[in-house]
Amino acid sequence: MDTPGPLGRTVEDAASLLQAIAGYDPKDPLSSREPVPDYARTLADGVRGLRIGIIRELTFGPETDAEVRGAVVEAARPSSGSGAVTDEISLPLVPLAGAIFMALADSDGAGVHFRWLRTRAADYDQGTRRRLLTPA
Repeated sequence: MDTPGPLGRTVEDAASLLQAIAGYDPKDPLSSREPVPDYARTLADGVRGLRIGIIRELTFGPETDAEVRGAVVEAARPSSGSGAVTDEISLPLVPLAGAIFMALADSDGAGVHFRWLRTRAADYDQGTRRRLLTPA
């Protein structure tokens, strides 16, 4: 369920790497066959017209440290000055994200480990075994 993406020292570096990995992959039947844009060229367009959402539950929730909150708000500020629109948005299910992730991950893990769970159950600790066998 992991979805890695490019990291770089600059936006230009990340755009170059994304250019190399984007698009159709014959070994991945779920990959897109849509044409890949020229990411480096689109950087010159800037951020004018883009919308940036600051997730209320993550940024302004009681669990968020004040320093982190301030850094997120500050990071969005230069983008707004460059023509991007920054909006506060709500994702009400965010507080349930951990439980939702565990349900999805355990279901996925149960499928991957099904054969071993049935034939080598003792190789798994009791908690992991219980979690993985529950959705199966």
